[in-house]
Amino acid sequence: MEEHISYGIGFKISMTMARKYIFTVSAVIACLIAGMTLETSYAAEPNVLPSRVLQVHSDGISSLAFSPDGRSLLSGSFDRSMRIWDRETGREIRVFKDFDHFVVLVSFTPDGDRVVSVERDNTISLWDAKTGKLYWKAKENSGEQVLSVVCSPDGRYIATADSGGKVILRDAITGKIAHAFAGKGDIAIAVLFSGDGKYLLMGSNREKLLWDVATETLQVHYKNSYTPLSFSPDGEHMLCTTGSKEKTLFTVETDKKILTLTGDFRSYVFSPDARYLVAGNSDGGLSVAEVKKQTKFITKTGHSGSVTALVFSPDGQTFASGSLDKTIKLWDFGTFGVTASSESLGFVVDEARLDFIREETVLITIIAPDLKSGDAVFVKSESVRLSGRLSNKKKASAVTVNGREVPVSDTGEFNVELPLKYGRNNIIIRAKLFAGSTVTSSCAVIRETDKK
Repeated sequence: MEEHISYGIGFKISMTMARKYIFTVSAVIACLIAGMTLETSYAAEPNVLPSRVLQVHSDGISSLAFSPDGRSLLSGSFDRSMRIWDRETGREIRVFKDFDHFVVLVSFTPDGDRVVSVERDNTISLWDAKTGKLYWKAKENSGEQVLSVVCSPDGRYIATADSGGKVILRDAITGKIAHAFAGKGDIAIAVLFSGDGKYLLMGSNREKLLWDVATETLQVHYKNSYTPLSFSPDGEHMLCTTGSKEKTLFTVETDKKILTLTGDFRSYVFSPDARYLVAGNSDGGLSVAEVKKQTKFITKTGHSGSVTALVFSPDGQTFASGSLDKTIKLWDFGTFGVTASSESLGFVVDEARLDFIREETVLITIIAPDLKSGDAVFVKSESVRLSGRLSNKKKASAVTVNGREVPVSDTGEFNVELPLKYGRNNIIIRAKLFAGSTVTSSCAVIRETDKK
């Protein structure tokens, strides 16, 4: 007999004047930012083994990015090359070597067909991911260093933020400047697009600004005491520099302090569901903190050199780390001892049903034989069947499960079969609203072995 466990996607909103927008991001932050140091007083726990090690670059790794489908990994290096890797096999798919300077930033476009590179001299290039063809090159001549790059969700623009406090949007087809945004700040690093690409959130050392992209008009303005280094994917939190050896996590809207971190971290990334923050240490360690529960870092030994690049796969099950030791390592997120909790996922446990009740809910049901409930879902089967129902079909236009779009019936119902690996399997569910924004939720299914 099959049991059912139900989850929901809460339509959670952030930003006072933009309540209907949830933000998504694929920005890669430059590893050359000085002073990204955090110190933790927690001793490193025993080593965990990476699922794969990639070692071809002849110098340190500067930047990493996953393709939208999670199948490919893009790496930039101080050896003046950029490479595309197969995530499952570790095979090098393509290498780009026509660079005059260090490759400091890389990113995939939302369709996964093109890749973006930024060199140390601020040369921005767009390439064909499959053939290696160069589409265009452009150079920022402001004299300021480009610190981050991100593509708009619709693929129309490539945005760069620089040390002068400006964000430049280039047309992805021509490479020409389409829009420019600047406030009163002296440095801009954190950049985030709304799910529909209509709005841009930027953070500087003085303020946080929400812009209407098409009209270049300011929608929301918050004063800032610190420099945001990165926004969480849901737009709710930001990681800021608050001292020479201190980083602090704040809420975007209210500047409420969530976590204060001191030490020597050189890179960081939020998980796709915005629940976790992973940071890379100068001593090669990898650390994980749970954001909303404000938990302290779990630290594991990862590399023999400083960790200079981090990125999560879109499904949240894997993250990749790059180091000055010239290696790239892929990690199963579950090996860091991170498990789902009923508190952070927002559901209550009642026997075999896990119900998430809020206004405007997408109800998700997981169906599998021998299913057990708890802080996560435990099964022994090779796959689970996930069925869902949109509580308000008029508000949502599409649903994706782990990056795969699933058909939705006229009554708002959808079904998908998901294969499972042994151990933790993260399920990321996104519903795209007709307004253009996206709501996201997640749950974990843990496949147990048959061993007693």
